[in-house]
Amino acid sequence: VYNCKIRVESYPMEAPWGNRRINWIKDNAASNQSKCDIAVVSSNWIPELVSTNSLIDVTKYYEKYGNDQMMTIQKEATTYNNGLYGVSEGIKMDRTYVELGLYYNVAMLEKFNIKDPATLFNEGRWNYTDFTNWVIESQSKLPVGFYILGGAPYYYLYGLTNASGVKLADNVLMQTNVNHKRVKDACELINNLHDLGCTDNIISWAESDGGFIEGFTLMTTGNLWFVNCDGRWHREMFNRYASSLYDYTSYGYVPFPYPDDVKKEDTRYGLGGLEVMVYVSGRVYPDGVDFEDIYRVVNELFLLTNSLQNNDPEYDSRAIMTQSISRSITHKPSVEALLYMDYSKAFYDPSSDIYNSTSASNLKGFANKLMYSNEDFDEMYQNYGKLFENEFNEFFNINNNG
Repeated sequence: VYNCKIRVESYPMEAPWGNRRINWIKDNAASNQSKCDIAVVSSNWIPELVSTNSLIDVTKYYEKYGNDQMMTIQKEATTYNNGLYGVSEGIKMDRTYVELGLYYNVAMLEKFNIKDPATLFNEGRWNYTDFTNWVIESQSKLPVGFYILGGAPYYYLYGLTNASGVKLADNVLMQTNVNHKRVKDACELINNLHDLGCTDNIISWAESDGGFIEGFTLMTTGNLWFVNCDGRWHREMFNRYASSLYDYTSYGYVPFPYPDDVKKEDTRYGLGGLEVMVYVSGRVYPDGVDFEDIYRVVNELFLLTNSLQNNDPEYDSRAIMTQSISRSITHKPSVEALLYMDYSKAFYDPSSDIYNSTSASNLKGFANKLMYSNEDFDEMYQNYGKLFENEFNEFFNINNNG
């Protein structure tokens, strides 16, 4: 119909991932020698690429041709200063974006006769009160030196705030919410459980230390890709490496709990640093062809592909998701919880994107102090929260007046 071909190529050797790739895109766009119409980038590169006019704002084209077929997470991740720069890939119903969550040792759960948290979530019994009662009851079943909760306060801060439906950082509204009531409530939740002796005192990033890895802590913050990864959580970590406390290794997953006044169907999870496709400027087209033609062809390709897939009687999005999840998580209630947290529950929260490393975030000290040290919220907001806000403003090129 369009008499054109779509070619997919890898980035050249001179443009490896990171700053060299960013500069490669910028330099080519500036000299009108861009080698592609669409580039795969990290969402946290977009502010810099937009500030150098290296990307094309496709808002008006999306409104004309997009048919509102763009997943919320992708639309938010590719929105900057009221401009839209991402490719509309349509609605993909056969995947979950879940990464950050609460992961637990299923063998330890059974050894100490503790109620399964994923089952509680699936039954709609996972609000703050339910979670608190479960932690306290479960802690009472453990020997001295064992704990229910471990991990990093920063990830509790991020996950609990998102679960309430609030973003710590919002690149669409161009604001931060560090001083939000939901943030304060999340800090109080974990701090109260810490005071009751339910948390592992080792603040771990869930990678190479802490009671979860050693088999003494039931649950930790972490990412789905850690599961069965030799460099993180080995597929035989508990039965082979955790002092032989358990007969087998099985990982469970449950979303972060949500406030009592939030319904289960309204809970959310946040993501940052997504790999997204964007439209690149500086591309020279032959006579009779302009960018609108390119956008229309690509958009129609994705919409037609999705339509054909969704109307295929053999297409089963839930079965595809289940198969993908089961490569890491085989615990059935956890699989059900992951299936529930589908694309519709995801939103973009770039809190971690403004730092080269999450450990450098001012929110790390903010969460540590409020969850494990009984510090005053307002004082910690002045000491840490405002620094985070300043860095957010700098990253997104917002002046001091907002």
